[in-house]
Amino acid sequence: MGARVTPLRAPVTAGWTVPDHRSYRGLGSGGFHRLHYCDWGERDNPRVVVCVHGARGNGRDFDALARSLSAQFRVICPDLAGRGECEWLGTARPLEFPQLVADLSVLLSCLEVEEVDWIGSSLGGILGQHLAAQRGTPIRRLMLCGDQAPVSPGEIDAVRRFLLEEAGIPRREACARA
Repeated sequence: MGARVTPLRAPVTAGWTVPDHRSYRGLGSGGFHRLHYCDWGERDNPRVVVCVHGARGNGRDFDALARSLSAQFRVICPDLAGRGECEWLGTARPLEFPQLVADLSVLLSCLEVEEVDWIGSSLGGILGQHLAAQRGTPIRRLMLCGDQAPVSPGEIDAVRRFLLEEAGIPRREACARA
């Protein structure tokens, strides 16, 4: 049985694509903490893109990209613990890398999908690399961005081309055999 995901509020639309806001719980040294993510597009779409922000950002950094991609993909934009709409960890200890990885692995499990494409800016890219290197990872492809999310029309178009073009991009399995 999968983890329960709680919608925070229903989207309000006026001809504008808006995400569902959802939450799940992670466990850290200070106990359980509520984590938040925006869920764009159709929930039953098997093509899922996870967009993870850098250390100083939040999941809403990817709104322009997610809105643009949501007609073709389900796009998940989480807030890391202590950012955006997430709770703090309830401890005076600084946020640690293993905690972020654990929280994101719970998110990937909650999504109940076989594979995802990962777009990470800065810290989000480093976390994606770590998760993609694990045996049994659901991360199919990984796109690393500099220190901010793609927001210009040209950047968004480049991301869309990357996600839609299958030919010429080596898959994880092919890289492992090389």
